[in-house]
Amino acid sequence: MKKLLRRFLYPKKFERRLYQTLQKYIDIKNFYSLVDKSPYKKILIMDSLAFNFSMRQRPQQLADEFTKYFDMVYYKTGNNGEFEQYSDKMYLCPQIGIKKFKNKQVYYYIDSINEKRDYKYLYKIKKYADKFIYDYIDEITPHIAPLKISLGNFKRLGKINPDVISATSKKLYKDIETRFGNKNLVLSSNGVKIEDFANRIPAEPPNDLKDIVSQGKPIVGYYGMLAKWVDFNLLNKLSEAYPEYNFVYLGRDVGYEAKKLVLRDNVYFLGRKAYEDLPKYTYYFNCCMIPFKHGKIAKATSPVKLFEYMAQKKPVVCTRDLVECSGYDGVLMSDNDEEFIKNIKTAINSSNDENIKEKLYKYAEENTWAQKAKIIMEKLDNDI
Repeated sequence: MKKLLRRFLYPKKFERRLYQTLQKYIDIKNFYSLVDKSPYKKILIMDSLAFNFSMRQRPQQLADEFTKYFDMVYYKTGNNGEFEQYSDKMYLCPQIGIKKFKNKQVYYYIDSINEKRDYKYLYKIKKYADKFIYDYIDEITPHIAPLKISLGNFKRLGKINPDVISATSKKLYKDIETRFGNKNLVLSSNGVKIEDFANRIPAEPPNDLKDIVSQGKPIVGYYGMLAKWVDFNLLNKLSEAYPEYNFVYLGRDVGYEAKKLVLRDNVYFLGRKAYEDLPKYTYYFNCCMIPFKHGKIAKATSPVKLFEYMAQKKPVVCTRDLVECSGYDGVLMSDNDEEFIKNIKTAINSSNDENIKEKLYKYAEENTWAQKAKIIMEKLDNDI
């Protein structure tokens, strides 16, 4: 009765939803047809974060690497009606689905914060896919994932029994191991595509960075989401403590959290930048930082930006709970705000130390996306 009433009260909204449902149905049918008619035998279907050309996060980076192991990778985009062959071995699809495909060896990838697929769909994947990868990529909290769906899936992992569960951090690995055991579990942290960052020397600073660079002050940089897990109180202390340094922030303002940043004369929030433009900015940073608040999110995070900073040979200063960042020369862990502030100066002073720079680059070489994908595939296929 309520649904019928809403139909008459909000006819345009109802029509829009009806159109979207119909379009989704058509897109899934077209996807099935595309796969059925293709000559490809060993395929991977990826249901994850929307494939974004300006942002390259873990699933997109892994998708590129997975093309080395499959005849074709099909990646969901959510863009209604638009199928695109992105590369020789990757299709971008508006919708994807799972059924029993004839004469195909089907692998399926889904991440832990998927907001559309509930546990019933995961059971369906397990039924029809030859191999099923569940990628535990982040702590499941209200700030990151839709709790009802994500937690529901997580709680049933033991029954769903994916062929591989890949965890991106030691904390997430331990969560799975404690609850479900480690039979199908593998640790595959985040990484870097080195060629996208190393030795990328811009002809000149980007327009919005030119005046900052021209001041001749050391630059402390950060890029990534400006969200609830960023310690803005610490950042405000930092810019007050060092008026002789400039602080540059790049990234998406999530939930207007960036308003907590005190915009002093030495603080610059330059907004969101495309992935391919990041080296044009970080080239001019003397050091970088990852200033997460203490707590579960920090402890469970393997920051992609850590390895990207390393590939550019930038010293990094981190807050204490970012345990995945510890154990590297040139990455300074800070037990409290005072130590973080001191470490910024230490990092800047070491920014021209060739020994530190080469160590940082070596760490990046040891943490490429190619290596992270290989870890997952070796767990899936013993013959690789």
